[in-house]
Amino acid sequence: MNMPNLAGLVALEAVARLGSVTRAAAALHLTQSAISHRLHGLQRELGVALLERAGRGISLTAEGRELARAASAALEQLSQAVARVTPSAVDNVLSISCSPSFAIRFLVPRVAAFRARHPELDLRIASADVPVDSIHGAQAAIHLSSGPTPRLFCEKLIDEVAFPVLSPRLLGGRGGKARSLAPADLLAYPLLHDEALSDDPRRVGWTAWLEHAGLSPRSASGPRGVRFSHAYLALEAALAGDGVALARRSLVADDLARGRLVAPFRLSVPSGLAYWFVSAYDPRNRPAIARLREFLSQQLMAAERTATKLCGSPRRPRKSNK
Repeated sequence: MNMPNLAGLVALEAVARLGSVTRAAAALHLTQSAISHRLHGLQRELGVALLERAGRGISLTAEGRELARAASAALEQLSQAVARVTPSAVDNVLSISCSPSFAIRFLVPRVAAFRARHPELDLRIASADVPVDSIHGAQAAIHLSSGPTPRLFCEKLIDEVAFPVLSPRLLGGRGGKARSLAPADLLAYPLLHDEALSDDPRRVGWTAWLEHAGLSPRSASGPRGVRFSHAYLALEAALAGDGVALARRSLVADDLARGRLVAPFRLSVPSGLAYWFVSAYDPRNRPAIARLREFLSQQLMAAERTATKLCGSPRRPRKSNK
């Protein structure tokens, strides 16, 4: 039996699953040109058209989709076999992938607590903007998305809401008293935008939030301010007093509790996104993955309670001892 080049099949499966050459290249740690080269090589080898032009991008033909489905099933079966013959790696080393913002502002500050609870596990954290890859990536991942990831174990951990946050220094009034804000007052400040998942039609950004607050579509149609590639960058700018960021509870609960950021009013709207626990394995068969899922669920719920309690309750920042 003549089998086609495995590298080409892996590239085809990744493009089909992730929806683009760019995302497939990131997941496989290759360049886009390398992915394209492998795909075209596979076509030549099989003598079948697997790709076709679709606007500025490409899509899979019916033959390409059929071959990608078979490749996905075969790679998943191979992954499970590798896991069965290397139980120690699965049992003792736990790798997780998440976005840079979630890693920096939520997960890393809680690593010590996880290690104290589960000292038997060695945690490996990878920051990535692409979904978990069932073969080449992590054992588990945290996705912020509007829906589950196909063909992988997915469990919703928490629905997120969006609300404004800013440094308490921007609320300073006469006599040292923090002045109150109304939603319309935010237009007097620079609005800090993050572009994370901006192509998701369900995602709530500043324009949608301001319209929800009752401002006219005209005033909300083009809020001025700085745009950042990631949420954590926008929040760092807010901490520095550079403007107002639109935040999610999990990313700012710690700063709200410490008074480093304030949420000036209780007007929050569903962000259109949720945090999902995603894995190539069923946690019922992987005790380490189940422990991580339980820990993250508890921590996210705690962050939700903290942020909800402090929304609309500005706190003065703690005085520095310096």
